[in-house]
Amino acid sequence: MTTRERIVVVGVDGSPRGVAALRWALEYAEEVGARVRAVSVCPVSPVLPSSVPLPVSDLAGADALMDQHRALVAEAVNEARTPSTRVAVDQVVAYGESGPVLCAAAEDATLLVVGSHGHGRMMAALLGSTSGYCVHHAPCPVVVVTPTAAGRLRPPDTANTDRRE
Repeated sequence: MTTRERIVVVGVDGSPRGVAALRWALEYAEEVGARVRAVSVCPVSPVLPSSVPLPVSDLAGADALMDQHRALVAEAVNEARTPSTRVAVDQVVAYGESGPVLCAAAEDATLLVVGSHGHGRMMAALLGSTSGYCVHHAPCPVVVVTPTAAGRLRPPDTANTDRRE
């Protein structure tokens, strides 16, 4: 029997809540001996089906958009890391809709981490569309990091253990 590598997937969107989610994921991965897969999602063209992963060469201006998202992920990783962080981080950029892409990226993961909507107290209590999608459709447990909880590591919740098969 082989031991499967632990992978924590985290959505990174360039926002402070995305960096907070990445920071939480790095801390958690350090605790459990996992590696992190930081994923940034490029929006798809409105003329193309959103559920189909698209090769970069199929989209006009795709190189510039991919470069922007690569820089966004690299910047978030640099901001979230501390000098003592030893966790390996794979930086991934993909085309599609955020929720489905993050769930697909978490297919082999032990945990998916996303930031909450986070616009004020009332909205912070609600899930954003991406986090809501992930909680209901992810193939693994999901942690939604709120702005106020970003610095507090807790074991993953069983937010989506009642997934419908």
